[in-house]
Amino acid sequence: MNKLFFLPHFTVVFIFIQSNDLQAQVSARIALEGGYYSTANSLSNSNESVEGRIDGRLDFRSQSKSNVTKVSMRVRPEIYGLENSLTSYKLKGLAYHQLSLSKNAIGVGIEGAMNRYSFSNRETTLDYFSIHTTFSRPVASQSFFSAKAGYTVRTNEYDSNLEIDLVFINANYSVNVARRTILGAGIYVERFTSKFEPNAELENFSLSNKGYRFGPLLNFEYQDKMIIKLNYNLMLHLSDVTKNFSAEHFAQVVAAKSLKRNVTLMLLAEYYYGDLRFNESTSFDKYLYFPSNNENEIYGKLVVDVSASTEVYLRTGYFNIDLQVENQSLSGWNMLFGIQTRI
Repeated sequence: MNKLFFLPHFTVVFIFIQSNDLQAQVSARIALEGGYYSTANSLSNSNESVEGRIDGRLDFRSQSKSNVTKVSMRVRPEIYGLENSLTSYKLKGLAYHQLSLSKNAIGVGIEGAMNRYSFSNRETTLDYFSIHTTFSRPVASQSFFSAKAGYTVRTNEYDSNLEIDLVFINANYSVNVARRTILGAGIYVERFTSKFEPNAELENFSLSNKGYRFGPLLNFEYQDKMIIKLNYNLMLHLSDVTKNFSAEHFAQVVAAKSLKRNVTLMLLAEYYYGDLRFNESTSFDKYLYFPSNNENEIYGKLVVDVSASTEVYLRTGYFNIDLQVENQSLSGWNMLFGIQTRI
């Protein structure tokens, strides 16, 4: 059984074990949203249809003078279209413990995710499982150093199977350059191996690859009358089957502005672009890697708080879901209405 399936059970047990801590807090959130989307490359016969999802999350936090423990679980089923629809089931979990020693903070965490897509009588599953350790400490009154290292396994299961095992380390240095403004830069290094098995009919045939991914990490954060967070990663990709220098780009933008006491305008953008050039473009080599992020999106969101625990919102934007199967994808524009409540 895939290691990922042990994570939700571990998370639930961990919550009950720690519930006797007087400083422990458990919170839950559920959101329902639905609306309309339009696409030029629909997997169904219609280019216009409806979409909907349920997004549930459970969080646990326990804190003392020198320890912080966090556990979270998230479940998100989705549907695009009513006939020949694309459905997805997403599960994500995280458990993390941090110990503070003088000015230093040391942590260990375990996390995993599963994204399962069903479409046109086919099914594909993308998942990962990771364990990592962290270290952080202030360097000066206005600067901060942090590092993270760990092991991750990622799999792509269709009628074929791809597994990527990797070890990684990243380090980041952040500085308060102005009032409530943080600028950071760092570096990421990864050593990976991958194995691809096309299908059951070719049971004695498999391909493998090994290589490195490395590059700079840049981040910016501003929190005053509005919130702005920017992250950019450039990853150079060196391996047995790629040409030098293949590259990957990932950018993330989060912005929020309060218009009134109970009205907030938000912008979110996540974008991945991979320029991987393979030595043999007509071979199976291109199946020896897949990105950790297969969904791009950019949308605006207008949120109205109707009570202390409930909000309604309207969001609209662009989305692209790369199914990592035979160049299949779903992309387009949508407009959704939602309601979220916190417990």
